[in-house]
Amino acid sequence: MATSSDRNRFNLPLVKVLLALLVPLAFVAGAQATPKPGGQLKVGWNYSGGTLDPHKGIVHGPDYWIIKLVYDTLVDLDADLNVVPELANSWEISDDGLTYTFHLVEGVRFHNGRELTSADVRYSFERLLDPETGASRRANYTDIESIATPDDHTVVLNLARPNAVMLTQLTQAAASIVAHEGVEEHGDLSANEAGSGPFILRGVQADNSILIEKNPDYFVAGLPYLDSIVFTTVPDNQARNTAVRTGDLDLITHVTDNYISLLRQDPSVVIPEGDGASGQWFSFIMNVRQAPFNDVKVRQAIAQALDRELLTRVSLDGEGFPLLGASLAEWHWAALSPVFSGSDMQAAKRLMAESSYPNGFAFTLRVWSPQQFAVRAAQIIQAALSELKIDVTIDQQGDWATYWGAVTGGTYDATLQGFGGNIDPHDYLFEAFREGGGRNVMGYVNPRIDQLLADGLRVTDRAERKAIYDELQTILVEDSPQVFIWNQKQSEAHQAYVKGFYHHMTLDLSALTTTWLDK
Repeated sequence: MATSSDRNRFNLPLVKVLLALLVPLAFVAGAQATPKPGGQLKVGWNYSGGTLDPHKGIVHGPDYWIIKLVYDTLVDLDADLNVVPELANSWEISDDGLTYTFHLVEGVRFHNGRELTSADVRYSFERLLDPETGASRRANYTDIESIATPDDHTVVLNLARPNAVMLTQLTQAAASIVAHEGVEEHGDLSANEAGSGPFILRGVQADNSILIEKNPDYFVAGLPYLDSIVFTTVPDNQARNTAVRTGDLDLITHVTDNYISLLRQDPSVVIPEGDGASGQWFSFIMNVRQAPFNDVKVRQAIAQALDRELLTRVSLDGEGFPLLGASLAEWHWAALSPVFSGSDMQAAKRLMAESSYPNGFAFTLRVWSPQQFAVRAAQIIQAALSELKIDVTIDQQGDWATYWGAVTGGTYDATLQGFGGNIDPHDYLFEAFREGGGRNVMGYVNPRIDQLLADGLRVTDRAERKAIYDELQTILVEDSPQVFIWNQKQSEAHQAYVKGFYHHMTLDLSALTTTWLDK
């Protein structure tokens, strides 16, 4: 039986308090050892609106971040993406992987003052799994066959089959525990809340900002430090970056590559350590349903011809990580060793000679023009492929819906775009490469890949999973339905007086729970 025994040696509140003290020291140079409670943090982001109902919300982005600050989950992720206790002090997983038993922290209260019990956990998962709820992430939890509550502080999830990703999925916003009376009063939680988290949602303000305030009864003593946080929409990248430099905003999200270098030069601004790693990869994507990209030799030739280090250095001003193997970056547990180095034009020409197009061909490379780094990458690719007698026409599309509609509809030759995931390789790869997957815009079909993706979900031994995903990534590199180019940086930036904040690879803002103001 797998347990959280190592973690059981610790007291959860103590762990979080220690994190609150240590995180600033670990991630922010010059931080004071003693956090100061109080104050309001002003955050700027490019928020476009959405639902704040945790069971209906989107996968990532600002809605997700707010939900994670207002609600609690059974378990959470630490800065190193380890699963750690939150509402559950400890848990056991049966040897057959079918039974998850969670032991809840006693004394946790919802924001309405009522104590949170195992019945609330059962209600929340039943609501999540009810098709009538319309939960966008329901499919990730449908292996939960039944839920038992033997007492007020014990919850047992019985699974229909082993699911290697289940514990990780329980850290997600979709698995938030809600108070049933909040749902019953408001119909849903899109504009109201029923959580127990470190902050209380005060709603959307007259200026479209979102205000959350400190939960004074949060079950982790001493947290959060901030009295309140106001999230303001600043869609323009330059305006958002200027505001953090002038101090009009204390912290901003979505600092893209072309502004990171500029902000690094400002001594009043801090780019949190972690260096912006985002788990997002950027690829040259081919429509393999049609010629010439249905010829694997053509795809392999392009993979050999492209210089990923050059593309990253020039397109992103070096603010990215070249992907020299498969799509998962080197720091990820499922990564492969480097395969490519620079451009091997000799190998590329040999592969083209072996293909059905030894005299070259022409195609259109469609890019979304607001991504200027993609335009720069397209120009580099255009020059590189000319050596293979491949004539590339760059088609810049300004409207996202038009651009992406053609890609998802399969009416394109090739494009440049980012993909991503969240923690587990299953989340990164399943929808992107399985036959019929929602993000498989290439139209790629490989029965062995489909089998490996299924095996990766059912095998719970980490070493066995590693072997599965190593083989899967090796095949993807050989088949090259995408040429993986770089791991995208996406950072936050804040004024130097903001302490205790750290960059999380999932891009969520859970670190705001331990953030404080040194002014």
